[in-house]
Amino acid sequence: MDQNAASYGQALSPNPYPPGPREWFRSLGIDPSTRVVAYDDRQSRDAARFVWLMAFVGLENGAVLNGGLAAWKGAGLPVSDEAPPLPAPTELATDIVSPMVIATAELASRLQDPALTVVDVRTPAERNETLNDTIRTGSIPSSIPIPWDRLILDESGQLRSNAELRAIFADAGVLPDREIAVYGRFGTDTGLLWLALRLAGSGTIRVYDEGWAIWASRPELPITE
Repeated sequence: MDQNAASYGQALSPNPYPPGPREWFRSLGIDPSTRVVAYDDRQSRDAARFVWLMAFVGLENGAVLNGGLAAWKGAGLPVSDEAPPLPAPTELATDIVSPMVIATAELASRLQDPALTVVDVRTPAERNETLNDTIRTGSIPSSIPIPWDRLILDESGQLRSNAELRAIFADAGVLPDREIAVYGRFGTDTGLLWLALRLAGSGTIRVYDEGWAIWASRPELPITE
């Protein structure tokens, strides 16, 4: 696993994917030919992160069930309390897609780079969190706030239409032809924005996986209130 992948594993807080994302998917029987539809009951945030993680290890056949479990139940579709048996482990030989993440050092060196747009996915309440007074409040300089809850229609997590998403990003000045770095409190918070940007047609989308929790804990890094 290369340096970006190693730092990725360290950045998850907590890391739900030991001992590493490729090994985790392999143990689930997922390979590049496997069609995966992810869902959750948390406004699709975990499902979107799951699909991002698939793409991170080179698995591009993932999708999010729009609206998650709530939408499924709302449509009168069947549910079960029984967990299906896991398929046999696969041989997964895909490559980590390193450009999908951006490290603290690179982000700090590019705050004045007009080719990079930094987007803050935190809600106002999340922006005020101090993690038991262990980190500062504020934001990364020049970052554009687009809270994740603006991207959904309701509590189920159903995403807005692609046209609505494009309008939100355009109004905020997030252009699809620019390199985009997204961050939240932790890397695990960024999946929904990554998915929305992708659906809206953005090209290069990178996740600052160490997140605000790491940035704000380092006093030498700049912040804006």
